[in-house]
Amino acid sequence: MALFIVRHQHAAERCPAADPQMGAMLLNHLSRSNVRQHGVEIQGEAVVQGEHTLYLIAKAHDEGGLREFMRPFQMAGSLEIYAASTCTRVVASGGCAATMPTSELVPALDPVEACQQAIDAGLLVHRAHPLNCETPIPELVGGVVMPNARFYVRSHFQIPNLDPATFRLTVSGCVERPLNLSLRDLHSMPSQTLTATLECAGNGRTLFHPRVEGEKWNLGAVSTAEWTGVPLAEVLDRLVYARRRGRSCLGVWTAEPWRATQDRIVSSAAFRLIMLGILICCWPMR
Repeated sequence: MALFIVRHQHAAERCPAADPQMGAMLLNHLSRSNVRQHGVEIQGEAVVQGEHTLYLIAKAHDEGGLREFMRPFQMAGSLEIYAASTCTRVVASGGCAATMPTSELVPALDPVEACQQAIDAGLLVHRAHPLNCETPIPELVGGVVMPNARFYVRSHFQIPNLDPATFRLTVSGCVERPLNLSLRDLHSMPSQTLTATLECAGNGRTLFHPRVEGEKWNLGAVSTAEWTGVPLAEVLDRLVYARRRGRSCLGVWTAEPWRATQDRIVSSAAFRLIMLGILICCWPMR
């Protein structure tokens, strides 16, 4: 649904509120049950004292439907409807006149919803899009495991919105036959739970002297969670390698695309670390 600002004004001698019956009719028209029947949501309303002017913040499928709902007010005076945005949407878009960035390669979370959820959870937002926000310092004191909603967020691009039913983990390279594992396949493998802390390499960057480029983190770009999943060594044991002596490093391509080239981010890990069992393919994070 789209967001709108509605402005209604009437002459003092035609004030509907001065007539008890007319005023009651308008109140019933603005009731939640009636508004819902018209496919409208009223987010807020206010009358300017002594100015005979009403402002509404409303959501509707289109301006035509909202204008039809506001017809009783238009009969009493003027009616103006403006397309609007929330502050979160404007900042995430990069300006009042900017359009919201989209991801063409993978389905992505709505940047506005992701940012608003972070704000509502009490995270300190450094950048609305890509979303970067840190855990408040008081939340880090006195506990170990951080609730998911207050776990710091570090993003470079869009946040992928993957479908569990269609997700596949593909392992290929110097192997005779690549693996293509569903989430159900991973669930059927032996799993383990680790308590681990993640910290952005730039945590505390605002305290650096001289100043350096990068996200201006305070000290909250760090959080701890319980991670459950299949040890990566368990997955790799199911492979038949084409060249065992060439098996020295594993590259990981993420779902998050690089904005300019649309290439995936790549990280790597040495096989000797993988076989220690400390790297896992996680599905729940608590």
